[in-house]
Amino acid sequence: MIRKFKEIRDEEAEKIRILYNYHTHNYLCGHAAGTVSDYVREAVKNGMKSIGISDHFRHPALLPSPYMDEATMQSAYLPQFDAAEAEYGKKIRIYRGLEIEYFPGYDALYERLLQSVDYLILGEHYFLHDGKIACAFFTDDKDDVMAYFDRLIDGLQTGYFSILAHPDVIFSHGFTPDAEVLEKFEDVIQCCKDCGVKAEINGQGARANGFNYPTDYLLDICKKLNAPVVVSADSHSPEALCDIYTKKLYCVAQRMGLNIAEDGFIKKRT
Repeated sequence: MIRKFKEIRDEEAEKIRILYNYHTHNYLCGHAAGTVSDYVREAVKNGMKSIGISDHFRHPALLPSPYMDEATMQSAYLPQFDAAEAEYGKKIRIYRGLEIEYFPGYDALYERLLQSVDYLILGEHYFLHDGKIACAFFTDDKDDVMAYFDRLIDGLQTGYFSILAHPDVIFSHGFTPDAEVLEKFEDVIQCCKDCGVKAEINGQGARANGFNYPTDYLLDICKKLNAPVVVSADSHSPEALCDIYTKKLYCVAQRMGLNIAEDGFIKKRT
């Protein structure tokens, strides 16, 4: 839970106008609803200037997986953008994205994906630690946490990613960081800043995951470093795109004077 979140009144939050969102899902992942056009329609209705859809991609290091592979991306995902562009392209900027984990040794995959989409989000739900796959949602082990942060830094330094999704999700199982862990977390956010990657304040954690993230740890470090941040809906349904949770997080970020990134940092590559 973020300390200041409860201070935000609904009336204040409803005045927020969200201009862009790049962390948005799709029915293809199996745990979200809606097509690309459904989200774009909602974005237009709310007066947004830009919308990026970034559904989960199946990483070869994490098989079996319910998420899309390259064949599904080409046959069922990217054509949705063509349909949305045809209907709404004159009303809003539409960007093609994917959310994916980072594992070393897959440079060719990331480079190939970036030939088809405009951007990648680093969403490290699973990570490599001592030769085994660990889950960021279900650990309270300090060594896991430190390894998670190391893997984030490795991914950020590749230059493949535009946004670091929910960097504090590793705290969602109740882990309380000590000074050493917070110092390492600060290294992650400093790496974001140095590499031109936006650190994300994630709306889905507030909306659907018991508000174990986003955390004050993240906001305080971003404030200290003046690191560019994005407030993302991480919407899994069209109606969540500009909901009260995301708007309240915007209010918190504004009250704290965080360095909220201006729209335009995602460039079309296709």
